[in-house]
Amino acid sequence: PHFPLRKDHEKAEFEVHEVYAVDVLVSSGEGKAKDAGQRTTIYKRDPSKQYGLKMKTSRAFFSEVERRFDTMPFTLR
Repeated sequence: PHFPLRKDHEKAEFEVHEVYAVDVLVSSGEGKAKDAGQRTTIYKRDPSKQYGLKMKTSRAFFSEVERRFDTMPFTLR
């Protein structure tokens, strides 16, 4: 962060076996989104939405995502 923001953060300690998720956001400061020409590689399901998947393979993939990642971000690697 910019220096004035950096000095306002409190120090934190992470305990053994605690898990945290970090969402990284980048802004140009203009407040406008733009297409960077790169495809998305990190996904996250929205637990507030219902998904009506018709294909068996789609349902199997979604079940695997729910089982392995729940609401955490994931990649397809």
